[in-house]
Amino acid sequence: MPKKADIGANGQDAVTEKKQQLLELTGGFCDAYLNADYKRLCKKLIDRMAKQRSVPFLRGRPEIWATGIIHALGTMNFLFDKRFKPHVSAPDIAAYFHVAPGSASQKAGAIREMFNLNYFNTEFMTKQMKERMAPTFELLEQAAQQITPTFEMVGQLEQMLGGGLRMSNPEGDVVEGGQFVAHESPVQSRFYDLAERYQRQRPCPALERDVRKLIERDPDFYDSYLMLRDMLRQQGREEEAEQLLNTAYERALRRITDAEGNWPPTLEWGWLENRHIIRTLLNKALAEWEAGRTDAALELLRKLLRSNPGDNIGAREYILAIRMGMTFEEFEKTFQSQFGYDALKMMEWFDKNSRRFPDEFDWWKKAVEYEEE
Repeated sequence: MPKKADIGANGQDAVTEKKQQLLELTGGFCDAYLNADYKRLCKKLIDRMAKQRSVPFLRGRPEIWATGIIHALGTMNFLFDKRFKPHVSAPDIAAYFHVAPGSASQKAGAIREMFNLNYFNTEFMTKQMKERMAPTFELLEQAAQQITPTFEMVGQLEQMLGGGLRMSNPEGDVVEGGQFVAHESPVQSRFYDLAERYQRQRPCPALERDVRKLIERDPDFYDSYLMLRDMLRQQGREEEAEQLLNTAYERALRRITDAEGNWPPTLEWGWLENRHIIRTLLNKALAEWEAGRTDAALELLRKLLRSNPGDNIGAREYILAIRMGMTFEEFEKTFQSQFGYDALKMMEWFDKNSRRFPDEFDWWKKAVEYEEE
């Protein structure tokens, strides 16, 4: 195996010879099936290879390298997409050079990694592709000027690039395909242990101290705030409890929203990691309702329903109750049972009364294919 050392006179002759072979092979293919722009990029990439301290194409068949070069450049320039011209399939390139498709794909992957040939590498992009990507680059430049790109901007980029765009925030959460997924908290399992203790005993200084330690360890796991808030309320410490909820809410809201304050398109309950965030937003909405601030409550509940149409938290019932002029206390009194809310009674009530508010629920009924009796 050649060592990473300066190439002597004999070695330079070998590089020149192999380089010429690659230029002839790739040039012949480009003349027959592609265009002068691809031929120019092949030469540029071969020249770049020849300048490496350890010249990669000195080992292996020139035909495999030629196939890999065209395959690598073709991948980043959408050569294999029938919607683009020129169009050639990967198997056709391999067949032209009498190379196994698997070998061609492996060599192309190595070349792409070696020279960072991704969809945003303008140095090895065809002129046609640069023109097509100009709006995307403009959006990327706008996004780069912001601390956090907006969800609308990410959606436009995904549409241009065919999906798969992934963004993340400082907490380690990700938004991919419009779907927000929170990172797993290191205190989550410990919290469940404390929750079991809390079910067995009344609030006590030791338990309160342990919950506060969880908040210190991970201030962005909000179930800890909600448990402590419940403890404080049981002790009549309402002002402390309200401050605690507001802190959790502000952190949760800042975490899920973009630079312009927009919510992610999807914030689903189905992801276990999202639930402490959703619970916090819901508790804030119910606190606003309980305090008589129905507009603020409705705004939050509508966003929760939009981002999670599966509605495991019952946002739609709360929205309907507010629209019907019910107070939170009246709602609780109407549907509370020994084991929580009476689900059957609530379902019948919603089915009967939601029809009065098509502006509020028609979109949701279509989204979940809701069947009314």
